[in-house]
Amino acid sequence: MSARRSPRIAAAAAWLAQEGAQALLALDPAFNSFIESHAVFALSGIRPEHASAVVVLRSGASALLTSHDEHGNDDLQAETDAVVRSEDLAAGIADYLKANGIGVEDVRVDGIDRIARGMKLRIEAALGGPLPTADGTVARLARIKSDDETRRIGQAAAIAEGAYAHLLEVARPGMREYELAAAVRGHAAERGAGDNFLLLSASRHNQAVRPPADRVLAEGDIILAEISPSVGAAFAQICRTVCIGEPPAQLLARYALLQEAMRAGLAAAGPGNAVSDVVAAMDGVFEREGLASYCRPPFMRVRGHGLGLASCEPGDLTRDNGTVLEEGMCFVMHPNQYLPDVGYLLFGDTVRIGEAGAEVLARGETPLGVAGLG
Repeated sequence: MSARRSPRIAAAAAWLAQEGAQALLALDPAFNSFIESHAVFALSGIRPEHASAVVVLRSGASALLTSHDEHGNDDLQAETDAVVRSEDLAAGIADYLKANGIGVEDVRVDGIDRIARGMKLRIEAALGGPLPTADGTVARLARIKSDDETRRIGQAAAIAEGAYAHLLEVARPGMREYELAAAVRGHAAERGAGDNFLLLSASRHNQAVRPPADRVLAEGDIILAEISPSVGAAFAQICRTVCIGEPPAQLLARYALLQEAMRAGLAAAGPGNAVSDVVAAMDGVFEREGLASYCRPPFMRVRGHGLGLASCEPGDLTRDNGTVLEEGMCFVMHPNQYLPDVGYLLFGDTVRIGEAGAEVLARGETPLGVAGLG
């Protein structure tokens, strides 16, 4: 029996009772993305390096099934009742279900189409046919971050803020983008960051943010930085804009629009409000300035998004997302925007929905960054 049994397993068992099913099979590839939900991780607390699965039974029993020794983890480190290792994952899943008297008709599967096609076919063959799908079930069950997840997200946000402060200290003309990115990554890693998704680029007139290249920074450049470190597989993200040298008045005025849009989004992001309402509030700031035609791709993508790995609810912050915000949800809000006179600008923070509304987990109201003056 695991010493750290995930409360999400009990939630999955309750869901099975409502569905009239006997087992939930959660599948996901070894590939992990910070903007995608990972059902195996959400239920087991283990980030698999190989094809793995979690089975939750209606009785509440659970097991992590894997074909490898994942990181040397034993049963006490997984958040399931047991860890079952089998050289053939498909056969291991079938054996576990058979041992519990469960047939394919009583199984619901989350993620069968996210794994490699060959593995999908082997699992279906081992179980005797296609399985009824329940895609997105685990992400919905994990949509509210636990206190521990929220704590780790806050730590990751603080690391991101520290890395950004370091960027302001070291960025200078003559430096290459990849050199600045390495300094930012190194600072975050030294302070405990695990994975760190980083976009960092610069131009006099940015079209978008991109991965760092070998471009040499120059005075008058606008640096865009999207910093997304993790602590214990809980991710945070901040989006920042920096001018090398004294920023012109027009740039300051346009950046102020993003700050205003962020305040509008935060004000609208109360529990019980829809994501679409939050996006409309942010878009309204730009629409008021005659920029309505820029509030859609390719001039912007989304106004924020969920953060994995366990669950990426509430999903992308878009006008057509009717997901209702709930207390305990965490995601990044960013009114990033291309503006015709100054180019693409970034500003965003990780937020948590609290009882009274959205709470910024890091510094919050951040001014336009200025670097390279020393």
